[in-house]
Amino acid sequence: MQPIVLQPSRLPHLIRSLCLLIALSGVTLFLACHEPIVIPDMPTAQEQYAIALQQYQDFCNPIMAHRKEQRDEIASRALAAFTNVITRFPAEKQEVAWSEYRIADIHKRLGKSKQSLEEFDLLSMKYPDNEDVAVSALMEAGDLSDDLGKHEKAKVYYNEAIKQFGASKKESTQKIIQYCATRYRKVWGKKITPVATPRKDVK
Repeated sequence: MQPIVLQPSRLPHLIRSLCLLIALSGVTLFLACHEPIVIPDMPTAQEQYAIALQQYQDFCNPIMAHRKEQRDEIASRALAAFTNVITRFPAEKQEVAWSEYRIADIHKRLGKSKQSLEEFDLLSMKYPDNEDVAVSALMEAGDLSDDLGKHEKAKVYYNEAIKQFGASKKESTQKIIQYCATRYRKVWGKKITPVATPRKDVK
């Protein structure tokens, strides 16, 4: 078999063709990564929430921490998916509450601490009968307040979590209560004594 020999006169043409192919591939990849966000409509809130939760889990994947552009894209999809649950199934309180919680958590992970704090604060008061959401929101609000240097406000959130849900028999809730008490002791050096403190009075 005769070896293939490239004629010098053909090299510029081949190089131009190769560059064009690479450029077209880049455009295709760019369009694929920036296509409009389309969330399929599912027949039930549970199925709609499952789609949103998958987007959220993709966003939380540790690999995404080093891929900012792709991570932001997935965050937008997750936010749109949870918003879709809220707007399409407003009567499904469980899925709506958790969708609002996930939205606040995404904002926290994106570094929007003040916005996230406001959302968690609202959640803790909006769903007092949803123990899982309310106690988790109080814990998150306490942590965010402490991170923002609002230590007195953080004390109120931790205190409120213990006051409202300290007697709960749910194992998951008790873990959060223990965490809140530990945070209180670690930061302020004394054991917390639950006292009702109006959060609205603490700026």
